[in-house]
Amino acid sequence: MKKLQQAEPHILRSKWPLLFAMITILLSVSYYFFIRQGAVGSGSTAGIFWGVSGLVIAIILAGYRIRRSLYNLRLGSLSGWLQAHIYLGVLCSVLIFMHSGFRFTGIFSSFLLCLFLLVVVSGIVGALLYRTIPFFMAQHSNVSFAHEDVMRRFGELLEEADGLALEASGEFLNIYKSRIRPLIKSKSPRWRYLFMDEVEVIGKCEQYLELVARQTGAREIYCLHMICALYIEKEKLIYKWGKALLLRGWLNFHVPLTMAMLTAAMFHVISIMYY
Repeated sequence: MKKLQQAEPHILRSKWPLLFAMITILLSVSYYFFIRQGAVGSGSTAGIFWGVSGLVIAIILAGYRIRRSLYNLRLGSLSGWLQAHIYLGVLCSVLIFMHSGFRFTGIFSSFLLCLFLLVVVSGIVGALLYRTIPFFMAQHSNVSFAHEDVMRRFGELLEEADGLALEASGEFLNIYKSRIRPLIKSKSPRWRYLFMDEVEVIGKCEQYLELVARQTGAREIYCLHMICALYIEKEKLIYKWGKALLLRGWLNFHVPLTMAMLTAAMFHVISIMYY
């Protein structure tokens, strides 16, 4: 458990906050200096430098996705790359606003700003997700959350529960078919589980099963306990599957949006150079 806790990324316990603070101070001083000189604007030498720097950092930020896909690559830890991604993303935001002089007047510039802000907001959401979900996944790295594997496991759990219920009395079989089997058969994610931890999920399941146990004869208690274990395992799998779906959905939104923003930024640079 201690090793797992140490594997959790500590974003604030690194060199990045200090480095980010120093660069931000230097940029603020340079911006103030150029304002005094009256040489601030997207077309000025300083403005072009800040804009190009922001674009280069945005391209570097896309490398985090490549690093995640190459999990076994020994090129820094994923937590270190995550820290760099977050702080460089904020630095990129500062540079873009300095490049524009904190003014967005043109139609395309406003459109590019909207894309950029969406990327920033979705990035903040992603940072919050990555503070919990990947660490959670690391504890269950032996579990596949592919749709086909999850559906197959659901079917196996239902088949095992049906086999146990058939060995019990007819009265218990009726209780099983009406009150337990529909829950085990259900395959849809429980989105309310996103706001609960695994202990709470198990507690909810046990509370319901205790009510069912009161209607069960003493001879079927063992069978009920076996079926309850299968039901809890199935709900835990749904809990983990929902987390995986949430992370996948965020990636399917953030990554294409980032690519669209970078494409628009490149078009912006090319059009400025051409005209």
